[in-house]
Amino acid sequence: MDLSKEIADVQAAAQADQTGNGQLHVDLLDAIRRLSLAAETPGETLMRMRFEAIASYDLFFPIGAKLVEYMHETGIHQFPEKPEDKSPFVYAHNMSMWEYFQKNQDQRKYFDDYMAVRRLGLSTWHENFPFARELGPGAKRGPDAVLLVDVGGNWGHEVASFHEAHPNIPGRLILQDLPSMIETVRSRPPKDIELMSYDFFTEQPVKGARAYYFRNICHDWSDKHCETFLTMTAQAMEKGYSRLLIDDYVLPDVGAPIRGSAMDFLMMMFCSGIERTKRQWGSLLDRCGLEIVQIWGGRSDYEQVIEAQLKC
Repeated sequence: MDLSKEIADVQAAAQADQTGNGQLHVDLLDAIRRLSLAAETPGETLMRMRFEAIASYDLFFPIGAKLVEYMHETGIHQFPEKPEDKSPFVYAHNMSMWEYFQKNQDQRKYFDDYMAVRRLGLSTWHENFPFARELGPGAKRGPDAVLLVDVGGNWGHEVASFHEAHPNIPGRLILQDLPSMIETVRSRPPKDIELMSYDFFTEQPVKGARAYYFRNICHDWSDKHCETFLTMTAQAMEKGYSRLLIDDYVLPDVGAPIRGSAMDFLMMMFCSGIERTKRQWGSLLDRCGLEIVQIWGGRSDYEQVIEAQLKC
């Protein structure tokens, strides 16, 4: 890295960051991290990382420790399908990441807390995708009309954030997740949000909603699995009215940024997942009977919102 360039980037980011929060502050922190990497020797970087406080040593370190052994013994399986195929996580822990969280609730709490706050200060998905402008005016009215279904939405932070920003757009708001998660959410449910137990590998019971929203779901799953649950969603959509909104990384086909590339590697290690390129997204959705309307959010080093509809 060019040290003088990184110093100039930090200075420019510091001048732009007048409030100490939001995207400009995140950009400043990123610039500082790049400067640190540029100034450090490889040995200094290693020593710093060894002593940084990371809550999930027990979760991550065994994977790295066995990664070379894993590659020699099994090869790399982007999408394990045969019983003998394993992801790096399963090879290290003898269980999937989700099974690990079931047995280690402290780690599950770290994960849930991280997912709840990881995008604080950044633009929300309904700002990146101007929902109120694009889908609000044509939304159906009436007691049965569904505005938004948050599929696999965990605690419902995203649908709750949407409702807080746009309380006057008509229509029901529904949070869907597995029964065990929905029962957990009932202990402190989001206001004015309907809770619904649902496995997205089964038929989508909510038909003709204005929008079906998936946040950080598809990157956990192979193309084959994604085709299954996205097709289930497509079959519930109303042609010319419903939209599928996928909130995930959309990497450029060439020249992907380091953050997105690193996430792609991490997803492969943890759950045999993938951060897809624009071309890969287009091909996947096409096989599900869908087409991309537009990709919203200009930065490929953060999540963007894919707006898709049934093929014309």
